[in-house]
Amino acid sequence: MKKKLEHLAVVGIITLVFLVYILSFSPHHIGNNTNTSLPRNKTVAEQVNETPMETETSNRPVEVKYPRISVKQGNGYTRVEYVFDEVYWVNVIPNGVVLRSGSGLYFINGKEVKKYDLEYGNVRGVFQGYLVAVKGFNVVVMNESDVVWEKPLEPDSSVGVGKDFVVIVEPYYDAYHDLNANVTFYFPGSGEKLKYHFRSGQVPLEYKLLVTGEYAIVGILYPWYEWELVYFKNGRIVWREDIGRGCAKGASISEVYIEFELSLDENGYGYTLSDDGRAVNYFNEHNFKGICLNSSRAVGVEVFDGCIALKMKYLGKEKGIYFYKWGDSNVEDFKFKENFSENTVSSDKYLLALYNDHASIFDCSGEVLRIAGSYEKAYPLKDDFVLVNETHIYLPFRNLIIKIEGIKIIGSFKNSIVGVQENKVIIINISSA
Repeated sequence: MKKKLEHLAVVGIITLVFLVYILSFSPHHIGNNTNTSLPRNKTVAEQVNETPMETETSNRPVEVKYPRISVKQGNGYTRVEYVFDEVYWVNVIPNGVVLRSGSGLYFINGKEVKKYDLEYGNVRGVFQGYLVAVKGFNVVVMNESDVVWEKPLEPDSSVGVGKDFVVIVEPYYDAYHDLNANVTFYFPGSGEKLKYHFRSGQVPLEYKLLVTGEYAIVGILYPWYEWELVYFKNGRIVWREDIGRGCAKGASISEVYIEFELSLDENGYGYTLSDDGRAVNYFNEHNFKGICLNSSRAVGVEVFDGCIALKMKYLGKEKGIYFYKWGDSNVEDFKFKENFSENTVSSDKYLLALYNDHASIFDCSGEVLRIAGSYEKAYPLKDDFVLVNETHIYLPFRNLIIKIEGIKIIGSFKNSIVGVQENKVIIINISSA
């Protein structure tokens, strides 16, 4: 019996030593290796399942959302950089920027970014969050995901976008085979539609449409090459004026040329210039005036703050920029003359002209500021201008210089400057003066 107990004791000791040996190699043995210790509140099963899940996730492609935005604060401005995968095209419109990238169609106004589900189509503008595009034979008005209004278009129709509306000019022939024009204003915010009908007659198909801000102007061609301009504000007719071939009401198109240039700005100021350069009309929502140039010939017009500037060769003599007060109708009544420049731009109150070695800013009484240096182009900027060369942009009324570091400046809207650089769109927001 004693020997049997001794034998059992030996077996027990051997078994105990073997168990201790096995436990010393266990993966859950808690010792000095901190990498194997369990996080608090986690079970062994949770710890074991974590490793394969992480390995599987790391092999999946990471989705990058565009644009990636960075902001840099400068002295008197804020530079916002929008980085895309690719940038195919960029258009500057009166209230922002529309661009097509590899990841979609975007609208940026310096404060917000909207992405629209439009795979193809000719974008005409964006307002109040609605994008307007001509898609095939239809005009579509859409928010970021859905089409809110769609209309089939007749051939040779025109589409314009204003501050709160889209306007469509459509030709059609009536039962008498006379050519007519239907004009439709649509306000998606309220759902309101305003429709107008104009009978133009049996003439070749041709209409003109300009829209900016609250204003729109439609040019309708009548028989014998008589034009009528219809001026709208917020979709309602303000005035209608005929342009004949004489100089009775205002300056007309000439006997030979039936084409003319038509311009309209966000303040409702505009002009017409006949193709031969001998007749000018200028207007706003209150007035419609004209100047017959006769022996003179204009190659360009600027209209701003009660002033008309004609870039012309006066009476066959020296070319220059001739300034007239609003209401003047005699070509000889110009207030002053400046050296000629083809490169001019106007803002609310001023005209800027670029010359070889300087730029000059004028109002209707004379030169108000001269800027030394050579600049390639200029853009209006609300109450200032943007002068551009290869190294920097300059805002003369703020006396502000901003280095552009290889950025190509392509335009401006409101108080913002737009540039592009590879796959980046840069918007420089200028602080209020």
